[in-house]
Amino acid sequence: SFLNLIKGDMQNHEKYKNKFITVKYNPWDFKEDKIIGLDLLKSISHELGNEKELQEKFKGLMVSLQGVDQSPWYKVIPNLLIGFTTEKSINDYREEIGKALQDQDKKLVIFLDDLDRLDGDEILEVFKTIRNSFDIANTFFILGFDIDYVVEQIKGKIKGEDGKALGYLDKIFQMLLN
Repeated sequence: SFLNLIKGDMQNHEKYKNKFITVKYNPWDFKEDKIIGLDLLKSISHELGNEKELQEKFKGLMVSLQGVDQSPWYKVIPNLLIGFTTEKSINDYREEIGKALQDQDKKLVIFLDDLDRLDGDEILEVFKTIRNSFDIANTFFILGFDIDYVVEQIKGKIKGEDGKALGYLDKIFQMLLN
């Protein structure tokens, strides 16, 4: 409910109208195993339908991500975007998307909810997608989840972290903890 209030204010408040492109994504609604990241990227691309320039750059980013990770969904991307080719790097697309957002004086805000209904592998898939794909200017994530549950789920699954799950999250997100 709180995330919906924030999103609604961004879309409807006179001061903020047309300043934000908002995307709401609930990974718990996605049922397929191990391709939550692809579904997130596809959902964001779909929401950019009114922003054709950004949508095309975003599709290019999706194609360029193939091979970044060994996760199965990265290997599926080219088959989903047949005919879309790229000669640019991931960083090129990130910079172009960020510049387009800055030029339009807009911010892309992605709301993720119900992460605390996923298992540890699914949670890490979402976090890896965010880490690998969204180092983009004017792009923000607002997440709602039970921090204790998420930390417990990803403990022991993080390579090189020796169970320091909260530290791992802090490397990806600026967190406000209550």
